[in-house]
Amino acid sequence: SFQTLLATETFESHFESGIRLPLKIAELAVENILDKEIWAHATVTYRSDDEIRGDISLYNNNGQKLASILGFCAGSVDAASATVQRST
Repeated sequence: SFQTLLATETFESHFESGIRLPLKIAELAVENILDKEIWAHATVTYRSDDEIRGDISLYNNNGQKLASILGFCAGSVDAASATVQRST
């Protein structure tokens, strides 16, 4: 489901995002996830060259919400590497 949020950058050609890794999740709420097929819907709430943030909802085939992932944040591997090098 995290790839759903990151895939939005594929369509935004003005962002040179590179590789992004998950950094944090503000809240995770999960219901009974026993369905075989799950659909993900992502909403981008913030985007920069260094990170992307958003909310992700998971649904079954009947449209019932199964999970909410709020405040998902993924950061640029390149930016993280530069920060580590400067601080060490």
